[in-house]
Amino acid sequence: MDVTELTNNAKKEIKKIKSEYKVHGSTYGLMVKQTHLIFDITKIVEKSLDTEHHAKSIKLENRERVFYGKLLDEISVDELKVLAKHGMSDAHWIIGTKIYDNICYGNIQKTNKKAHKSILDECIHHLECGVIVDKIRTSTASRMIFLAEEIFMSDIAQDYEKTASYLKQATKIGNDAEIAEANFLLWNLYLTNIKNKTKAKKYLLQAVKYNHPEAVTAYARAHFGNWLVEEDEDKAFKLLQKAHILGDEWGTELLAQCFDFGSGTVENQSKAFKLRLELSENYSPEICCDLGNHYLNGHNGSVNVDEGLRLLRKAMKQGNGKAHWEMVSYLNSQIYGDVHDFDALFDLDDNELKENVDKEFKKYNKIEKQVFNILKKSMDVDDPFYLNYFQLADCYFYGNGTKQNFDKAREYFLKGIEDTTGDSQDLQAQCALDALEYDDPEKAREDLMEKLLAELEDDEEDN
Repeated sequence: MDVTELTNNAKKEIKKIKSEYKVHGSTYGLMVKQTHLIFDITKIVEKSLDTEHHAKSIKLENRERVFYGKLLDEISVDELKVLAKHGMSDAHWIIGTKIYDNICYGNIQKTNKKAHKSILDECIHHLECGVIVDKIRTSTASRMIFLAEEIFMSDIAQDYEKTASYLKQATKIGNDAEIAEANFLLWNLYLTNIKNKTKAKKYLLQAVKYNHPEAVTAYARAHFGNWLVEEDEDKAFKLLQKAHILGDEWGTELLAQCFDFGSGTVENQSKAFKLRLELSENYSPEICCDLGNHYLNGHNGSVNVDEGLRLLRKAMKQGNGKAHWEMVSYLNSQIYGDVHDFDALFDLDDNELKENVDKEFKKYNKIEKQVFNILKKSMDVDDPFYLNYFQLADCYFYGNGTKQNFDKAREYFLKGIEDTTGDSQDLQAQCALDALEYDDPEKAREDLMEKLLAELEDDEEDN
């Protein structure tokens, strides 16, 4: 049958179900019919892919799922309890999910501890009785995954042994997508909760085998370190390409980072920009900040300062510490990036030269104050970018944009050193801290930095 004929048949079934609903209201038998109908419509949606009927098929499926929800809300619990008593597993499941929804979204939290436990025990009893589906085209594996993830792996009724048991069963009876999901959840369970890295890796590899998008990304991420598998940036990059094709956003984010830093591939800012643009500025404050940086540096083909600054401001408002640093870097470039025509300056008379210099200093002082204020605000975010500590310390050290304050400078240099390891900034910060012990810290810092640079050059020559 073609899509049109299948759709017409589905519409005939919809008409029968709606007529029955008008007469009898919501009944278990009607819910089963609606479930089968949705199953058939889903097949139509799949078959209509890349045809003019696809959008209408999706709309039809969504509408019938809404109606199923209406049937579920209205069905008599007394009817379900009778069916459950007579061994109808699906009735047990529906009762269990209704109780579960009440636990999550109702007023059950206000009940006393004993009553709360009783309700929870009843919920788990019905869900476990209903996990195996009888005479209905719904996957038992998907219910096992729900029971494991939402009940036994959560704080509701934490039980890792039962979680593992249900997920392992799901890996044996589910379709490919369910097998992939169950293995991925087992990976998380054994890695995070049970703390068995060997078994965790086994399940991760199974999830990767079944093309679980996030599992492929997790396996790729592991290759950037040396804790689960040997470090291999080339393999990580190839896996992230696959994760991106599978549609995993985390994989796309890490793939963009590969192109950004040249990890496992040749650095390509244009490709990094395109991948981040796919995720969009609303994906995360980090992506919003990175996009802003791309626009400021022309990684999309041309510089767009207005768009770059808009995105950085947005990321700053969302608490991204690196966005504060990128904004400061841009503002500083307005000071240090100015190119003067010195020959033209010599042609000015004394009054014109003074006016020109005063104008420049006024501009630079304004920018320095902006920089200081941005750096101060960056200290209030949940995760300040470590370079902001050093930049703020410099502001206090030299009195840029604020009053000179060596105690404050010491405080932020120490915070920066504490927040990073092995960075060249650490050495420079240590020079600044040592310089604070001298009578003229600014002069001492300059001398100590010259000495440090000379030592580093000597080390390079020796190597």
